[in-house]
Amino acid sequence: MLSSTSKNKLPPGLAQQFINQVTYEHKTINRRLTLMRILWGESGLKKTDLQARIKASLGNNCFGKQPTLTFARDMQFVRKVFSAANISLRYQRKKRSQGYYLEGRPTLDETIVKKIEAAVGEISSDQTAVQKELSPAERVWQGITLSD
Repeated sequence: MLSSTSKNKLPPGLAQQFINQVTYEHKTINRRLTLMRILWGESGLKKTDLQARIKASLGNNCFGKQPTLTFARDMQFVRKVFSAANISLRYQRKKRSQGYYLEGRPTLDETIVKKIEAAVGEISSDQTAVQKELSPAERVWQGITLSD
């Protein structure tokens, strides 16, 4: 264990760099941390949604040979971590709002809401008028050329 004397303290940022590197190199920690970040940011995601987001972030093979078992173990671990911080991870089964959520957290994190509001704020009424006059094929073509 590290001593708390100043001569044994790491320079600012070095401990965080170490944590970042370990997280990057250790796929289980990285996957579970990614899962926690997703759950913290959004509510109402089902198992398949969470797995898809994690795969998009970490790669298709991040759950290994037994993805169902791996996901169950990850959720068990994450539930314990949240519980230790007095945060309750729940699953809602209502038809229109199924999925995992953290009790007391908003549906979307404040930073995500701000990003959406900023993106919507950039849309002008002129753009909307032009879009209304385009055929579905023209809209698809425009979307493809914009993403390219």
